[in-house]
Amino acid sequence: MFGKTSFVRSVLRGTVIACLILSLSACKGFTFPWTSHPTVDASPQVVSGQADIMMQMNAFHPQKLTVKTGTRITWVNKDPAYHSVIADGGQFQSGLLAIGQLFSYTFDKEGTYPYHCGVNGGPGGKGMSGEIDVIS
Repeated sequence: MFGKTSFVRSVLRGTVIACLILSLSACKGFTFPWTSHPTVDASPQVVSGQADIMMQMNAFHPQKLTVKTGTRITWVNKDPAYHSVIADGGQFQSGLLAIGQLFSYTFDKEGTYPYHCGVNGGPGGKGMSGEIDVIS
């Protein structure tokens, strides 16, 4: 059915395609058209105790979160690219996080805490950014 040469060509073609896909997925702002984008619930929920925020497809999910004071937020990098979590006001900073790495911060004071990724975003809601609203 397959000759040795056609088998080798098929394997090489598959390897080249896989490498191309992995390279493109690490590019800033690139998403594949066949990937599903997480949906965001329009009604804000107030979280207390513990909450997770995923860094995925060069975005924070959820992008905005309302929590009670004393809530510990953990950001988890699900992307093959490096990301970071930096509070616009300087309250916290993660450093670079590789895929699978996490960063946690406990919010002890009421207020609004905008934050961004130092690689793919910027202060003031530019690019990859998010916001934590802390209430009592």
